[in-house]
Amino acid sequence: GDFNLRRAEYLADGRPLEDECPCHTCRHHHRAYLRHLLVNNELAGFRLLSIHNLTYTMNLLRGIRQAITTGEVASHLAGIRARRLSVPSPSD
Repeated sequence: GDFNLRRAEYLADGRPLEDECPCHTCRHHHRAYLRHLLVNNELAGFRLLSIHNLTYTMNLLRGIRQAITTGEVASHLAGIRARRLSVPSPSD
């Protein structure tokens, strides 16, 4: 899902960007640290978010290719929409 890490609610959020994401950023850094990097305009923050975004995009495309191959495009796209609309709040 989309969320703005610069918001104060992520100040002490020790969770990764996405729990199930295999990228370096999600495995080694938490939201509060990424927020700190972004608020202070540290280039490392932009790099770490790019790593996550590229991993997300590659996995998204891999899933779509597989759905095309198996003929399950409609259900796959419905699942993507449902996941993107259910962004957990920091208090969860």
